[in-house]
Amino acid sequence: RNCVFLIDGLGWEQIKAHPDEAPFLHSLLPTSRGGTGQPITAGFPSTTATSLASVGTGLPPGEHGLPGYTVRNPESGALMNQLRWKPFTAPKVWQPYPTVFQLADAAGVRTAQVSSPDFEQTPLTKVALSGGSFLG
Repeated sequence: RNCVFLIDGLGWEQIKAHPDEAPFLHSLLPTSRGGTGQPITAGFPSTTATSLASVGTGLPPGEHGLPGYTVRNPESGALMNQLRWKPFTAPKVWQPYPTVFQLADAAGVRTAQVSSPDFEQTPLTKVALSGGSFLG
């Protein structure tokens, strides 16, 4: 069994620097007794939409199609916010590849993600993290 524990905006260095603020997370660090956690570094740019798509697809931004916070839609010329998905564009136009959750499902591996119910049906979740069970 494996667990990817991702908290948007919370960095490895912050956990190391503030052990009293997050004692459980700090206990997972390899520098702690018994800790075996390993850091994941963000690609570039280190925005939420780009990073979630990279984690969810296993692809770099230039391949998965979510290369930044705000990008120009080549069809309309309009600027699109890829976190809020405004103005709306069909999600699969931007990110046509299967997610790691979908690939795991196809291979018979059960997966689940735990997040706020507010995110379950968002276009970003659909293109970057779909597949498996969603627990919100």
